[in-house]
Amino acid sequence: QKKRLVHVYKRENEKLKENNKSLTDQIKSYETNSSGTVADDEAKKQIVLDKAILGTEEVSGSGIVITIQKKNATYDNNLSKIGEMTLSYIVNNLKFAGAEAISINDIRITAQTGIRTSGSFIRVGNTDRINPDEAIIIKVIGDSTKLKTEMEFQGFLENLIGNNYNASIETADSIEIEKTTDKITNDFLSVESEKGE
Repeated sequence: QKKRLVHVYKRENEKLKENNKSLTDQIKSYETNSSGTVADDEAKKQIVLDKAILGTEEVSGSGIVITIQKKNATYDNNLSKIGEMTLSYIVNNLKFAGAEAISINDIRITAQTGIRTSGSFIRVGNTDRINPDEAIIIKVIGDSTKLKTEMEFQGFLENLIGNNYNASIETADSIEIEKTTDKITNDFLSVESEKGE
């Protein structure tokens, strides 16, 4: 039985060596054939994509546009206005549905964008603010069917905005979302792999 196991292990070891050699040869082939240009181009593409995801690049694509507006004739000052919780819930639901880029009134939402009620306005990020008495337009890039379904599921959006507002959701083939104007900070974080170096 031991001899049989040793034989099996040797065979598996040989297969692993062959796979390793094959992968190494492939990498060498890419390096030789590219003369550095393909690798450089791929790295550049990845950097641009990372910046787009981070929010520091303007992006475009298909998705949905949500318009939320205060009702005019029936507006009741005793009813609550849209605030930080409403917009936070909307953004969270959109992200959950696979949104790849979001803006509110052309303010880009990033991983570091905070939303907070400030007096009669809603602060979005460090410098921008929204007036809940005026139209709120949320642009979203992603799978339009999935995004629209998520926002309409069991009246999610209508129930969330309350009786003072109307909302519409339109799909769009071409949406442009500006880059963030906020500074992306990394004063306190470090990459784990760099700690051992």
